[in-house]
Amino acid sequence: PVVVAGPDFAMGKGEVMGLSESKSAGEPSKDWDRDIKFEALDAAREEGIFVHELLGGSLHLGENATVTMFKTIESPRILHVATHGFFLKDQAVAASGSPSRLETVLSKTENPYLRSGLALAGAKSWQEGYEMPKSLGSGIITAQEIMDMKLEGTQLAVLSACDTGLGEICRGQGVL
Repeated sequence: PVVVAGPDFAMGKGEVMGLSESKSAGEPSKDWDRDIKFEALDAAREEGIFVHELLGGSLHLGENATVTMFKTIESPRILHVATHGFFLKDQAVAASGSPSRLETVLSKTENPYLRSGLALAGAKSWQEGYEMPKSLGSGIITAQEIMDMKLEGTQLAVLSACDTGLGEICRGQGVL
């Protein structure tokens, strides 16, 4: 089992730089919602410790719950994650009056998997505009990055987080 819980969201504060306009392919949407807050989750930390004591395996808390570490997880039998989740609303349709069908489709062209994810160590610092060490990244792992992980063989994944399961429900797709 792998348990990731109670990340140190304020970790890694360097010089205040402001959010960069250029993002790499895995970083969160350019429409980042500054109203999303990543405050400390003491209960998530306690949850992680409790689950680890029950199941054993590896435990990643606080400053060790980084995006870099998370991306190294490969096919654990059980994966338990206790942190903040986020979901950015669909992009607004920029048109006066009723949008055409094409405008509606084009308004949602950004990959929806960049519009949701999990907050890990450093997420609050990144959100507040601090320059983050390259080893820490943004503190955000997007759904796109999670989809690219090697999780074959994982029998149970538990996501104990806020703002999950949100989004547009698409017939045959579930929640995107």
